[in-house]
Amino acid sequence: MRLHKILFLVMKVYSESIAVTTTYRVWSCNILTEFLIKQRNQKNKIFRSCISFKFWAKILISANVIQI
Repeated sequence: MRLHKILFLVMKVYSESIAVTTTYRVWSCNILTEFLIKQRNQKNKIFRSCISFKFWAKILISANVIQI
């Protein structure tokens, strides 16, 4: 159930980032990154085994949230 909420958050960031400024996209990315770090710090083994930071990086790059 938690994984679905996380994926919904990513899709929300993805859909909103298409139509808005770079500043907002960076802000969204920072919020998402903080959320992920908090999850990791809680040592949630299920979260860590299901999703890696590489996975999130691919999503954010494909959504143009992170500019290379």
